[in-house]
Amino acid sequence: MRVPWSIRFGIGLLAAAIGFSALALASWGPSNWRSPLNLPVSLKAGRIETPEFLTSRSIDYGISIEVERKIEFQRLKCLLGMDYYNEQERCAATPSLIDVSWVLSSGGNVITEGDSSKSPGGYFAGAVGRTIGQFRAEGGKRYSLELTLRKDASELDKGHPTIKVDILDPFEYKGRIVHAQLWGMAAMVSVVISLLFFAHYFFPQFLSSRENGNLT
Repeated sequence: MRVPWSIRFGIGLLAAAIGFSALALASWGPSNWRSPLNLPVSLKAGRIETPEFLTSRSIDYGISIEVERKIEFQRLKCLLGMDYYNEQERCAATPSLIDVSWVLSSGGNVITEGDSSKSPGGYFAGAVGRTIGQFRAEGGKRYSLELTLRKDASELDKGHPTIKVDILDPFEYKGRIVHAQLWGMAAMVSVVISLLFFAHYFFPQFLSSRENGNLT
């Protein structure tokens, strides 16, 4: 029995939808591609050694200490040493607790190192992040960090601090999001059109069967 053309088209479009969905997942990549390291820590003075993390792209990554807003916002900015306009004046009575040096290694070899004093910036989102450095990574390579906290910053522990490594350039991950969304939309459109083809074949048969039933 020859399969009707509408059914063949519908099946083909469903197969295409599966392919588009796979491309959407591939465009998005693994769940931690944007932030390969997100490590909860205590900020007591001393050393912190991170587990190895895998970078997905050969681009610049930032290293930051991120803290939830469990402390009054202005005081939190001061404690993190956020060096913005007028912050030094506002923070005269609340000095920064962030005094951190870091060493980035891969395979037991030191790649680069830095110090929080050279990176006084940060960001504000749901949490507040203080940047302490950045590095150029190779895609598909594993790294680890060793941080030395020269001050006791445990007052920040109530904000559940984490050591984070994130992609610096927002266009890097926004591009992936756009590609994933486009492939996802193509998959949905393919499914909708395939359903229309199936309806084109089955709906007239359904109406015909109902008419025959009424006649009997």
